[in-house]
Amino acid sequence: MAMDSLVSYTNEFNPKKFNLGDIVFFTNPSGSEWDWGICEDIFSDGYGLALYEIVDARTVEGVPIAEYDFQQKPRKLPKGWSYNTDLVHLGMDEAIMKRMKEEVVDYSPENLKHLTDCGLFVRPSSQDKSCNVEDNISKDGYTIVKKYSYSQRSRSDFACVNWYFCYHTVDEARAVVNAYKAELKRQAGLSEAEWSIEQIDKTLSGCYNMNEEAKKATREWLLNREKEDGIQVEDIETRCFGGVLQWRKWHNKTWKELAV
Repeated sequence: MAMDSLVSYTNEFNPKKFNLGDIVFFTNPSGSEWDWGICEDIFSDGYGLALYEIVDARTVEGVPIAEYDFQQKPRKLPKGWSYNTDLVHLGMDEAIMKRMKEEVVDYSPENLKHLTDCGLFVRPSSQDKSCNVEDNISKDGYTIVKKYSYSQRSRSDFACVNWYFCYHTVDEARAVVNAYKAELKRQAGLSEAEWSIEQIDKTLSGCYNMNEEAKKATREWLLNREKEDGIQVEDIETRCFGGVLQWRKWHNKTWKELAV
């Protein structure tokens, strides 16, 4: 599909319009995190975004980490060495730190474009920010090496994001994350019974084969199990299977179909 046709198709079905080169704020599908990127591709259902991260200001033995030679031959341990001796001399690039202090990061599109232009935000593949720098000591001497933990992952250069999760301002994206956090806090304040009742209501809302009167009667029946059978509502689990509500006592294997 030609770009002009694709843009026209996207604009027809996508209420959130972005052009190539625009700053796009977005959240992950759960709404728990937000991020931003620069629009590089337009798809029928979303956008391809170039991602950035703050420049790595670390230095090793006074040398910017991006320029440090990690392929050096082993060196002799210094006189007076002990296991507490700092061989890496990890520091921070004073020039970069000075620039960071001088710049204001307000996450406006204009501000982010400026920060990418001046090199304070860079493409992740241009550096290796996920590595740790450590000494590697053996009987042959020591070297300075990069090490990685299983929990550390390099950031991608690119993300494909559905238009639904894209926003024009950072405030919109932050509002989604704040709402997610507020919902977690609200859930944490519920009793076990209140939580179970919410899950029953969610299940009933998805039972498309039941009319509202049947849903109301089913809800009342489930909430009366403690009075009738001694089954507490917090021990009731429900699901909608084939448009019909099924229930069981927590940890039971058999689901029972409920017809009211």
